[in-house]
Amino acid sequence: MPEKVQRRDVLVIGAGFCGTALAAALKHYGVESFSVLEKGDGVGAFWQKTYDRLRLHSPWHRLPHDGDIDAAYPAFKTRDDVVQYFRDYVALHALEAWFQFGETVTSVKYLTAAPTQYRWQVTSTAGTCLSKYVALCTSTCRVPFVPVFPDQDAYQGTLLHSATFQNGKPFQNQKVLVVGSGNSASDIALDLVEHGASKVALLVNGPRHFARLRTQGWLMQCLKLFGQVGPEALERVQPITFGTPQFVKEVKRIDAAMGWLILDMRPYGIPRPESGFGTELLLNWRVPVSDMGTVDHIKKGDIRIITGRVERFTEQGVCFSDKTEQAFDAVVLATGFRHGLEEFLDDHASLLGPRPPAPGAYPITDLRSRSTVWPSLFFVGFDITLMGGLSWGNWGWEVGQKVAEELRS
Repeated sequence: MPEKVQRRDVLVIGAGFCGTALAAALKHYGVESFSVLEKGDGVGAFWQKTYDRLRLHSPWHRLPHDGDIDAAYPAFKTRDDVVQYFRDYVALHALEAWFQFGETVTSVKYLTAAPTQYRWQVTSTAGTCLSKYVALCTSTCRVPFVPVFPDQDAYQGTLLHSATFQNGKPFQNQKVLVVGSGNSASDIALDLVEHGASKVALLVNGPRHFARLRTQGWLMQCLKLFGQVGPEALERVQPITFGTPQFVKEVKRIDAAMGWLILDMRPYGIPRPESGFGTELLLNWRVPVSDMGTVDHIKKGDIRIITGRVERFTEQGVCFSDKTEQAFDAVVLATGFRHGLEEFLDDHASLLGPRPPAPGAYPITDLRSRSTVWPSLFFVGFDITLMGGLSWGNWGWEVGQKVAEELRS
């Protein structure tokens, strides 16, 4: 028998911060014909797979209209806090019936000649569904970026990406190189030291801001008292669109506020960016490190800084761009992630385009999530706001409200 094709007003792909908030908004505004497709086994599945010691580096990372359940959690949530918070939120909004877990989307295609409004054809491992709207909430960090180095196959040690790193216990008494200088690289280097690695080196390529998370927390608590950060402040700045004069003005204010927190890492081999904290984060796409103890170990020499790039691998280790060679039992690639939309987005060549300095092609939007190619397609969480990742939930709610209003009209 032919496969029965389902129909929905809205298909939401991904059940992270953006997708979960979008689902709550759709239900809140009276939309019932929607489904959230998630390849994992529950809400916030991405966070279940991260390394053990992960802690969010932004305070009060919450979802909109959460009934104050965020108050039961610390300001900087751990990995397990995030996962439980998702579950609490879904229960609060009674969203369970709209989620379809264990479904990997393999194709999202616009049917230009379709005779009805159901012009989006979404194919997953569970079948095919037609919808009026599609909201891609799959994150800019869906697929690990794993560079391939010359002579990599000759290396006899352990080579892994940060996406599969859990903790430093398996690397006790080993010499480990961490490639990268962002937050994951910093956290992993610290974890390796605390689990007794005999040598930890951090390969840094380019300037990077470092600021202690503890000090940032104190500043955030003070600013929250004056309404400068927190949920109310987020609601105030969320409407400010990326690239506008007001956005740039606010970024400069962040530079000024955070300037005194920045640590001088130049004596330890890490260059300092010319731009301020906010400019680096929001305009240059280079996330500052929120330090949770790594800096102290760098200063003590427990974590050694190597500047440059990996030129090639050897059987026993790595040859660097300055032609020096060092032996390592393991190499962890903290080289970041990509969105990977090309894997399932039909006609991605016309839907994605350059957005310097972002790597590769990014969704072409109105900078408020909506595709400028097909208005019934949304890329949620791909545009930048002044609050960075804190805005993921708000992006979802904003898009859910827009779609609900359009369906009613």
